[in-house]
Amino acid sequence: MNLPILKAASAIAASVAAFVLVGCASLDMDSEGNPNRLITGTVNFHSDVPLPPDARVSVRVVDNDSGSLPKVLGFVDIVSPGAPPIPFRLEFSADDTRMRHGLNLQARVAYGGQVHFANVEQYVVTLGNEQDPHRIWVDAAGH
Repeated sequence: MNLPILKAASAIAASVAAFVLVGCASLDMDSEGNPNRLITGTVNFHSDVPLPPDARVSVRVVDNDSGSLPKVLGFVDIVSPGAPPIPFRLEFSADDTRMRHGLNLQARVAYGGQVHFANVEQYVVTLGNEQDPHRIWVDAAGH
């Protein structure tokens, strides 16, 4: 085997390894983003539903992994929302760890003292989709 070529190859390999390690050392893998979050979107109905003037739409961000009871991290109530789809803007606080495992969005539409519509499907918010507009579909609630 040619000793000068082997020495040169070893030197190149060592240089590349050192470069990679130095580059990785400068990455801050533990940095957390801003915990103040904003979710926007709409609450949608599967059919044209006229809502009465006393209607109230509630949208919540819930952490179901916070222990035995779900923890509400933020909510917005929209009074007399008008015709669907109903836009919402919800501010809440959640660190990146919570966002990585996912939080649930819930929507309810109540009037006359009863919940008439609620989401049946699960809507999950993560770091990957928190900036996207969220469309929550609600269905008639059983009474």
